[in-house]
Amino acid sequence: AQTAAWAANCGVLVLATIHAPSAAGAVQSLRGFGIAPPFVASSMRGAMSQRLVRTLCPGCQELAEGGHSCEVQRMMEEIKAFLPTANAAARYVARGCEQCHHTGYAGCSAVYEIMPVTDGIRDLVVEGRSTREIHAKAVAEGMLTLRQAALLKVAQGRTTMEEVRRVVPDMGFELPG
Repeated sequence: AQTAAWAANCGVLVLATIHAPSAAGAVQSLRGFGIAPPFVASSMRGAMSQRLVRTLCPGCQELAEGGHSCEVQRMMEEIKAFLPTANAAARYVARGCEQCHHTGYAGCSAVYEIMPVTDGIRDLVVEGRSTREIHAKAVAEGMLTLRQAALLKVAQGRTTMEEVRRVVPDMGFELPG
């Protein structure tokens, strides 16, 4: 990690993987490797976090009918909060058929958040601020969160809310407010 940060500060493009729960969490991971916050701030250009969600089988996906649980209703409200034009009422469910071996899913799709390290984020890193504060700043600057990207797949009818709940944890700081 020290060598990668040094090389990045010398102008070398360094692409690396770090185990972190979010793009903002990469900063804390680098700090955990003993890299000083000013050095992290000057060497990072961006961070990306990703997960894979299963995509609905086109042969058996169905529009959900009936009432929604409180959690599903909350997720539908989240979709409307960042994507007002989405038809959040159009929620699909995985039924299962011969084509998908009765799983309801066929294939995977990536959901990700990309956090450019802007001057504002760099200042927070230098100050040693928390992952939560860095994440909030990135969202305020327009970053689409991992959860929002997953919920966008729900709004597009490509996956289910149950799959989002399984794969993308609600870390408690996804949406400002």
